[in-house]
Amino acid sequence: MGKLRRFLGLFVCFVTLIFVSNSFGAGYTCPDLKKYISCNTNKHLTSTEVGNSCVDCPDNSESNGTTTYCTCKTGYANPDGIEQGQVVNGQECTAVETEPVSCTTLQHMNSDGTECLSCPYNSTSEGGTAEYCNCDEGYSNPDNIEQGQVVNGETCTIKSAPSLIYSLTLEANGGAIDISDFDNCSATDTGAQCSCTNGVCNLPATSAMTRDGYQALGWAKSNSATSAEYTTKITISANTTLYAVWDANCIPITIDANDGDMGDTPATIYKIDDPNTNIFYSDSLCKTQITKLSAVPTRTGYKLQGLFDHETGVGNMYFDSEGNFYEGTGTSYYLDGQTLYAHWLACDYTVEFDANGGSGTMESVTWTYGAAHNYPANEFTRDGYTFTGWSTKSTGTAEYPTVPWGTIEDLSTTCDDTVTLYAIWEENEDDKITITFSCGEGQEKQTLPESFKVDFGEEFTIDQDPADYCKRDGYYIPSQQNKYTQKTWEVVVDNTGNKYSLCKDQDYCKTISISNAGAKTATATPVWEPNMIFMRYTVNGTDRFVINHLGDEPEFGEMYPSCVYGETFTFAELSSDAYE
Repeated sequence: MGKLRRFLGLFVCFVTLIFVSNSFGAGYTCPDLKKYISCNTNKHLTSTEVGNSCVDCPDNSESNGTTTYCTCKTGYANPDGIEQGQVVNGQECTAVETEPVSCTTLQHMNSDGTECLSCPYNSTSEGGTAEYCNCDEGYSNPDNIEQGQVVNGETCTIKSAPSLIYSLTLEANGGAIDISDFDNCSATDTGAQCSCTNGVCNLPATSAMTRDGYQALGWAKSNSATSAEYTTKITISANTTLYAVWDANCIPITIDANDGDMGDTPATIYKIDDPNTNIFYSDSLCKTQITKLSAVPTRTGYKLQGLFDHETGVGNMYFDSEGNFYEGTGTSYYLDGQTLYAHWLACDYTVEFDANGGSGTMESVTWTYGAAHNYPANEFTRDGYTFTGWSTKSTGTAEYPTVPWGTIEDLSTTCDDTVTLYAIWEENEDDKITITFSCGEGQEKQTLPESFKVDFGEEFTIDQDPADYCKRDGYYIPSQQNKYTQKTWEVVVDNTGNKYSLCKDQDYCKTISISNAGAKTATATPVWEPNMIFMRYTVNGTDRFVINHLGDEPEFGEMYPSCVYGETFTFAELSSDAYE
């Protein structure tokens, strides 16, 4: 029983192996005990019974190998005239008469010219009977040919575009750039030149940017930017220039007037802590550059030479006397201190000399403020006078007298000024007499004229009218009434009693001179004349007297007895009959 089971098992395996191997053979005629269930493509089964076989499809027909017939292709018909009808081996598929096929621009004709097939995406055809389509611009066929030919079932792919290269110029803007890590950059005198593939460029980091006195902030498109627009990367679509952006390390610089007056001078200015440059600013952020100070220190009697980096000595000047930045040394010597000192030069002034009534000449001299100078020796002369010293005024006493002899200093605090010293004279008393004024027995109407001096023997006159200054009851001055000699003043020499009369219009007395009689003074008083009373009187109808005052002439030409003001007059013939 066991042997039979083993035999049957081996037999079944053998039959199965033969059947399977024969099923792959084309046109193989299976023994009567075999049965095919499928054939190769374009073959058909002769039947579905055991002992069947696989045979070729007629021309212009096709089969998937599992049917007992084949199907005519499109445009062909079976013997019954049915398009795409069923046929078997031994039959024919005949062409079917059809209208010509015309395709659109989105189609192409199949190889048989019987059917329009769709163009692949991103392609078009010429339409009609075109047998292929062309890839659109920017696309290529399977062979990577741009705008190449494709047919249904193929694809058009994007053609790889060439890389776009843009130039990026990096300006260090006063600093330096380290580009050792950038293969796409090369150094220039002012920075670097870089190439950016497809417009994308990496930028040197701030750690690769250096400048004395500054710290890097990044990059910007303006060379005067105060903040960064880019730090590590930029995307550009055209050639571009970027400038390094720096933030200054700002330090204060103090201005010292050095014994002067600061006034409106800024006490502090600022500069960048850069050992290679001297640029000054008005603000602590070093943003507003200055080339001239708004004001400079002043000092009485001195002129400013400039602002220097040393308190004393020569040093280096950074601002001149007008506050302008001095490029002579300011750009050559770095200011390593933190103070600028005013340097001063004492003013020079010219002294001229005026004879002030004397004669002669004296050369002018130049003196310096703060220095003492001996009184200049007088070279002027004046007859009848003695030199007593010098003064800055032409009148009055000497400010710098000869006794005691001393020094003069600081006549002016203004540089290049001119000062005049006047010679002061004193009349020699032995040769002169002083004339003073007095109203005598009269009274002053106003302050009398000041006294004056004249030389002995010198002709002089007194122009002032005594009537303007003096008055006296019962008296008048002859010049006032145009009387007789028209006398005005009488000059009496003190101690001697010598008298000299002046008159108004008489040539012989308009001027007088006084001889030296040993006296030093004389007094001028008005010439007084008493007011006269002229009388006529009438007795029993006969005129005998008339009275006129202030010296008026009588009404008639005949002179009558008269009396003087203040005297007693006796009417010898006066009686009661004399009055009417």
